[in-house]
Amino acid sequence: MKTAIEWLEEQMKTWGDLPRWMRDDIVKQAKEMEKEQIINAYNDGFQYETTQGIYYYNETYKNKEL
Repeated sequence: MKTAIEWLEEQMKTWGDLPRWMRDDIVKQAKEMEKEQIINAYNDGFQYETTQGIYYYNETYKNKEL
């Protein structure tokens, strides 16, 4: 299975009228964007899980004697 970036890179090889440096630059930018999106998705998921965990803890145990 190819990533979206690998697919883009493969497709751009057929674009004869773009200079090679321009294609390389576009692919590099796309890879950086993909990396940032993956990092953001991970952080968003982690933050959601942490927030939900704190909410559950507070609702379940806070101000209750154990």
